[in-house]
Amino acid sequence: MNLHRYMLFPIFILSTHWLSVRFYSTYCAPNDIYGYLMSYITVSNPVCSYALKIMDKTGDIYLSLWSIFSIWTLTLFISCYKNITHQETNN
Repeated sequence: MNLHRYMLFPIFILSTHWLSVRFYSTYCAPNDIYGYLMSYITVSNPVCSYALKIMDKTGDIYLSLWSIFSIWTLTLFISCYKNITHQETNN
């Protein structure tokens, strides 16, 4: 099993999310009054809509990855605890 491949996927997802946030905040909704006024036009742009969808989907995937990792870690700890207590009762 190539563990490094599994470690690269969350990095790819988070990087994609971060880049789409940076793109959206720079080009679709800049942080000034001019950006506020221009966002009436740019937010409906297909590229900005696509960036927003990328942010939404990558955020969901990243949350799912953390949930899976948390459940896996908890399961591992419970398994270790059961093994330790089982060994103590056998001695």
